[in-house]
Amino acid sequence: MSAFASYSKRLRFGERSAHGENKGPPLIRPDKHYRPDPTRAVYVQGDFNQALLDKLTPQIIRLQAKGRDPITVFIDSRGGSTQIGGMLQQLLAAPDQDNSPICHIITVATGRAASSAADLLSFGDYAVAYPHARVFYHGVRFTPDDPLTLERASAFAESLRWRNDLFAMGLAKRSVRRFMFRYAISKRKFEEFRNRTNQRTLNDLECFLGILRENLSQAAAGTIVRAEKRYRRYDDLVSRVLAKSERRKRFQNAKRPADFEEVVLKEVISAVARRNPAHDWTFQGAGLSQLSDDFLLLLEYMACYDSDDLQVVCDRWANFFLTKSEQGEITAIQDDDQKRTRRLEILKPRLRPAWLFFVALCHSLQEGEENDLTSLDACWLGLIDEVIGTDYPESLRSFVEWEPDPEPEPATVPELPPSGGLAAQA
Repeated sequence: MSAFASYSKRLRFGERSAHGENKGPPLIRPDKHYRPDPTRAVYVQGDFNQALLDKLTPQIIRLQAKGRDPITVFIDSRGGSTQIGGMLQQLLAAPDQDNSPICHIITVATGRAASSAADLLSFGDYAVAYPHARVFYHGVRFTPDDPLTLERASAFAESLRWRNDLFAMGLAKRSVRRFMFRYAISKRKFEEFRNRTNQRTLNDLECFLGILRENLSQAAAGTIVRAEKRYRRYDDLVSRVLAKSERRKRFQNAKRPADFEEVVLKEVISAVARRNPAHDWTFQGAGLSQLSDDFLLLLEYMACYDSDDLQVVCDRWANFFLTKSEQGEITAIQDDDQKRTRRLEILKPRLRPAWLFFVALCHSLQEGEENDLTSLDACWLGLIDEVIGTDYPESLRSFVEWEPDPEPEPATVPELPPSGGLAAQA
């Protein structure tokens, strides 16, 4: 049995001795990067406004000046100003004059983390929530001071759409490692899911989404439905555009960003037109909004597809998605750079569907008022890392802190006396 399989079995079911008694929880080696610490903490309570920022700024600065150990951020807030939320994130991630490592941030939802507070929760390097906590996402809101004209309303609509896309991609970049962890450790259950549901043709992503639906609340299941619809649109768009664009020299050897964007834009225009076959459909109507959304999405996706975040995910969870023959092929490569390049060549297309779905999910969380999630929902969806006090779904902390039982001492065999020794003694 592999180390991970042994860990998982013991974590969920407890290991029993030969006499049947439970040996208790698995051995762990506590790690401060995964443990909230009230002695190095700030408490985010109330609305995100200037008064909250004024209160927390000196507290954060004092903690950073005392040392670079992790800082815990306890959160119970309905959110508020996205600008204040962004400033808090920047302050928590601030360097010092000695170029010391940035403080590791542990975020904890103690009650409600809504709107900007939900963004702050996911901002943490390790994000946890209490079982009773709720996490609520919605799109950017704006209340204008002056009456809206047609021109100003159009500008506001475009600004809100752009900011929603910005927040969605920011959430995706921050949390993709969480979602891929959940995807990776669920992979061992995919074949069992196919057999149990008698759906042998399901691909890995479809199996994962089926497992999610079995463990999510009704509200979160609705979010999954909306995300799936958006994902299908993304998958078709990315597949079509990349298949055609990669054959163009200007795409491969762009002399300036605009040359690259020109090729992408032409393909997006064709894709949007094909997706809307109605006789009375026009770009002048809803078409321009769809075009803008798809164009910006594709540029963001392509930037993320080659980003360090996704490459780190591929490196960390490679063995979950590589066959034994592929692992052997990569191990045989001597040069480390070539080894990593080959690993990414295999894994990035394999992980693309999960990454695209997560992008779709993060955009869906910015829509409507129905994204009120339990802490377990948020954990299953990869938006936080752990629900305090629960063993399932498995947390990265439990995986990192787990310490295998020591190997048993080899049995000692008593030495036999020299031949004839017993007879001689008798």
